[in-house]
Amino acid sequence: MAGTLALVAAGLVWSMWPDPPVQQVARAQPPERERSELLHPVRPSEPPVQGRDRPASAPSPEAPEDLAKIKNQAYAKAVEDGVARPGEVAFREMIDAFMAYNQAFAEAQAREEGITVAEVHELTYFGFKVLETQRWGDVEDLVEHPISDEVKAQAEQLMHESNADFKGEIRQLVDDGASEEERWALIGDTQSRYMAKYFELTGMNDELVDELLAGDPSRSFAPADTPPPPLEEIEPAPPPPPVEPRPSAG
Repeated sequence: MAGTLALVAAGLVWSMWPDPPVQQVARAQPPERERSELLHPVRPSEPPVQGRDRPASAPSPEAPEDLAKIKNQAYAKAVEDGVARPGEVAFREMIDAFMAYNQAFAEAQAREEGITVAEVHELTYFGFKVLETQRWGDVEDLVEHPISDEVKAQAEQLMHESNADFKGEIRQLVDDGASEEERWALIGDTQSRYMAKYFELTGMNDELVDELLAGDPSRSFAPADTPPPPLEEIEPAPPPPPVEPRPSAG
């Protein structure tokens, strides 16, 4: 997705992971043995030495190698099937693959926050979607006029305020022992409020956001102002194999 799928730094909601872009995994990763030790730590035989020893941090989430292929195939199939919003279908399938590959991290986040893995999954999906809405060059292409610096600042403030408000509200629900149904209602309301205010600020709408989610210069029928080829010219793609969770041991 034009290399812009970055995550907001640490926390819940649309900030489940640290902030390397999901499709840019070029940064150095620990050796496999070290990664295994991080995932399955062994109790040290001696007490730590203050000033010298420190706890090992958890390894960062990674994207499966075929993530872009998964999205492109999902988009082609959605177009072939005539679904109303193929961009969102493909975008969600890409996030599903990312989450499946990092299942252990999703489970850890759910335990830490006191919510379900399904909620973590949905919040991660929406977090990525929110970040896509801040891609101003593509947004301007879609609405066909410049977005002022003032509007950009307001939209960015909306993103951060929505994030902060949601964190406080969801954690309060957890502390109060609210039901999963109540938490899902808050998630849905947060999504609806953000998108409604974003549309009002920018002139975007659901159809244009779908094009934003689909847009990828690596695909021959993107960006959004280039119409897709006729359906009969799109070769059906076989479904990609299921994404297996990332290995936890070397």
